Amino acid sequence: MCKHVYSVERDPKRVEFAKDRLAKLGIENVTIMQGDAAEGLPHSAPFDRMIFGCAFSQDHVEQDLLDQVAEQQSPLIAPTGQ
Repeated sequence: MCKHVYSVERDPKRVEFAKDRLAKLGIENVTIMQGDAAEGLPHSAPFDRMIFGCAFSQDHVEQDLLDQVAEQQSPLIAPTGQ
């Protein structure tokens, strides 16, 4: 389906749970990290697409985050709200 997936989670317990589950399932193309997903992962960019579970202000997404997608047409999908 994809070459590699990066996932960022704030809660260290969820990070460990996810890592354990992936290891038990033999899934090796996923990297789980603890941190703030709103910052993206500039050291691993560019990405073909970015999908977020955290909400962003409806009219504000940091340019640094937008710069991490591979091309202008690449999707960045995130919930928005006020």
